[in-house]
Amino acid sequence: MLTRMDDASIEIVPATAERWPDVERLFGTRGDPSRCWCQYHVTANSYRAPESRQALQDQMQGPIPPGVLAYLGDEPIGWLRISPLGQLPRIAASPSFAKVRPEIPHDTTDVWQAACFVVKVGHRRRGVSAALLTGGVGFARDHGAKVIIGRPIDIPAVESKVFSPNLYVGALSTFLKAGFHEVLRLSPHRPLVRLVV
Repeated sequence: MLTRMDDASIEIVPATAERWPDVERLFGTRGDPSRCWCQYHVTANSYRAPESRQALQDQMQGPIPPGVLAYLGDEPIGWLRISPLGQLPRIAASPSFAKVRPEIPHDTTDVWQAACFVVKVGHRRRGVSAALLTGGVGFARDHGAKVIIGRPIDIPAVESKVFSPNLYVGALSTFLKAGFHEVLRLSPHRPLVRLVV
C-alpha cells in the first residue's frame, strides 16, 4: 500500500520474517524501542532487551505478522503493532480495560488493537503514523478483524507537555481521521476508540 507524505510516498507492508533486518535498523540501539522491542503489551511480566528482541523476531516468524512497517524508499521509518486483542494480554488484563471487557471480548480473533507505534526520528509529524494506521487497518481486515480498537492519547487533554516516547499508543486525532470513533474514556486523556471493519 502506498500513501502520500509531503512530496514522497510511504509504502506500508506486513512485518514478515524476511523484514527482520529492517526492524533491527528501525528499533536501533537507543531509546524505548531498543529496550522493549514492542513486547510491553504482549507479556504480563517484566521484559529485558535480549529476550524481547528474540520474542519479536519469533513473532515475525508466525503465520500472521505482528504488525506493519512503513518505508520511505528503502528506508524503514515506522512500525505499528496491530494484533488480535487475545495476543496482547497486558491490555486485556489491565484495570482500565475492565469497564469495557464485557462489550469487547478479548478472547477472539475478531477484535484487534492498534497497540504500538514507532516512528523514526527525523520523520515524525509528517504523517507516518497516519499511514501506518491506514495500512494497519487494511492488514487487520485482510486477516479477519471485524473490530479494531485503540487507546490513544488525547493530547489537548493532557495538562503537561507530551513527549514523543509517550505517543507510542498514537494520538487521538490520528485515529479519528482514520474513521475511528470514541467509545468512552479510560482516563481523562486516554479514550478507547473503535472502528468496525
